[in-house]
Amino acid sequence: MVQDQLGSPTSTVDLALATLNLVDRNGQGIFHITTPDKQSWYGFAAAVLEEFKLSADLTPVSTAEWFQIRPKPGPTTGLQRLGYQQVFIAHGPSASKLA
Repeated sequence: MVQDQLGSPTSTVDLALATLNLVDRNGQGIFHITTPDKQSWYGFAAAVLEEFKLSADLTPVSTAEWFQIRPKPGPTTGLQRLGYQQVFIAHGPSASKLA
């Protein structure tokens, strides 16, 4: 698992509490809710294994090492060949309506 990429995984409990807080304060607009904690993919995977009392052979690697050893992608599907933007426009709102 990659150990040199950090993110901020947000628990559903934290997200629910923050949402209730916004509702209580009559929050309006667009909000970005995340945790202040930082975690690597390796640390996140290790925490999941610990939480569910699972074991696995987890080896920390750098991003550069991962690109050398990662599985290569298989053949693309029809949707991937069509492209995300075309699928989104065909089946959802156009980008101009989202702005």
